[in-house]
Amino acid sequence: MQQLFSPSTLSLITTFRCTAACPSCCFGCSPKASSVAMSLRSMRCYIDAAVEAFGETLKVVVFTGGECFLLGLRLRLAIAYASHRGLSTRVVTNGYWATSVERAVRTLRVLQRCGLNEINFSTGAGHQRWVPQNRVVNGCVAAARLAMPCVVNVEQHGPEDEGYRLFVEDARIAELLAQRDKGERPSLFAVMAGVWMEQSAGDARKGTKRPVVPSTMRGCDALFDAVSFSPMGELYACCGLTAKRNRHLSLALPRYPNGEDLREAWDRFAEDFLLLWIYAEGAASIYSRCLQRSGETAAVNGMHSCAVCQMLFHEESMARLRSVYADHRARVFQLCRLRHRLLEGECKEMGLKF
Repeated sequence: MQQLFSPSTLSLITTFRCTAACPSCCFGCSPKASSVAMSLRSMRCYIDAAVEAFGETLKVVVFTGGECFLLGLRLRLAIAYASHRGLSTRVVTNGYWATSVERAVRTLRVLQRCGLNEINFSTGAGHQRWVPQNRVVNGCVAAARLAMPCVVNVEQHGPEDEGYRLFVEDARIAELLAQRDKGERPSLFAVMAGVWMEQSAGDARKGTKRPVVPSTMRGCDALFDAVSFSPMGELYACCGLTAKRNRHLSLALPRYPNGEDLREAWDRFAEDFLLLWIYAEGAASIYSRCLQRSGETAAVNGMHSCAVCQMLFHEESMARLRSVYADHRARVFQLCRLRHRLLEGECKEMGLKF
């Protein structure tokens, strides 16, 4: 199935160090996390390898973390290099640096001149223990002044979480949204409610009290679209929330891989039948079809799809699934091809090359 999958996004998880220590952080980032961070040489190498391996489909480089703004000059130079290689660039940040609108404008203007095309902010109750919402709002206003596309992801922890409502009701955010809706800032600003997963060690069922994620009972959107590197240079099969803790979702590469090294590793992911099955039908569908025990009612209802995925990779679960691979192989391959064609059609309708 290798020929089906060629990623559109290169995600560089530049560091696990962060100015915040959110309890639900998918990578366990904090100020006390490992100080290992990508060097400029490594980032340039990953960009070169990705362009060599996936040049026809690769469109954007995402710099994330941890907190990528902690890289300082390295971040600016890496953005400039990605732009030089013809790629769009995006950063994901908690906005700790936006202590005022004026400072945020100065910071973003420098990055914009380096080639930054878009900024994403993460906020919500967990984040705001460390980074006040006002700083994220400052960053949004600064991005608007520079006509830089901006997306805010507000973490949601169940139906009682009012973080999204409180954010969009902020006077300055409401003004930006109104300007967008009136066509004054088309496609430049968006606020999303993101469903987050508890990260307590060893307990994939911590998410059972929250509402089921809409995508849970369908194919996984995180697989095969982004090629992701960890700060240590590991390759992740997805940008999903459990990739760091699941050895089946990561591969070791040479310290400075070339395009051939990257393509070979990527193809190994594309040959993994369980990953193909998750891509085609989704982890919850597989669990309900093959692993749910007699008398166990709606075992995965209310669970985050990444938590269900983690359950599939338990040794006992994998053994049971392998025993039925042959029964599902033909259907899964057909679904993979169908899903790929549907995604290709959607991209063409939007004027994008797939």
